[in-house]
Amino acid sequence: MTVRPSGSVDMFGNGASTVDFMHRPQDGGAGSLTETVVRTVLQFIFDNRMSPGSALPSEIEVAKKLGISRGVVREAFRGLTSLGIVETGNGRSPRVRKADGDVLALLTEYAVQTEQVTIQQIMDVRQVIEARIAQLAAMHRSEREADAILASADALAAAQGDVFEMTRRDIDFHLLLAKAARNPFMRLQVESFKFVIERTGPLGWQCRTTDAEVTSQIRVHREIAECVKAQDTEGAVAAMSRHFTDTLRVLAQAGIN
Repeated sequence: MTVRPSGSVDMFGNGASTVDFMHRPQDGGAGSLTETVVRTVLQFIFDNRMSPGSALPSEIEVAKKLGISRGVVREAFRGLTSLGIVETGNGRSPRVRKADGDVLALLTEYAVQTEQVTIQQIMDVRQVIEARIAQLAAMHRSEREADAILASADALAAAQGDVFEMTRRDIDFHLLLAKAARNPFMRLQVESFKFVIERTGPLGWQCRTTDAEVTSQIRVHREIAECVKAQDTEGAVAAMSRHFTDTLRVLAQAGIN
């Protein structure tokens, strides 16, 4: 394996500088042979500083290099694909996948459904993260992003009466804020809440039993958007805090904890 100064990788060991760290894993120890191959491929990605979209060796190439069966390698790549680390398909060699929140969202939903964490605990985390996101979005947003956030708040208002569409619009709103915050890990965290919001969002809207309560929450979203547009960091944080204080109150009244 060759690690070139630019970070590109010669999968076949051609070139002057060869780093042959992808060798046959040792049997035994912690985990199965498949798990060891997973760790070996991960180390290959790390050591070569590979970025999303970079091509990895094919299953055949890895099996030959490591001296193990293709079936073991195939199972390892399936595991990496399930984890959102590698993408495969269409007859292409596997590639490094761009990180997204899907796997974190699934893990979060799993933790909730198996009663390892509660909705209340997730909302406590969201409240802290989203307040900081609102602050950073007000600091770093572009004009186009600010306008998109305002339009998203308006789309939420236009959906009033349809709790499922309102929930979708609410998710879009928070994802736009996270993107504008310029912190990719915060964006991943917001994406990880998606399944939980899809489940609790409609109930939250339904539990606001008067039009005034619903309208008040919609207006808070618009206020957050306006503060981000005006780059009013304190106002954005304050509005987001009111948003979550009200949401936590409604969910508690509905018996969700």
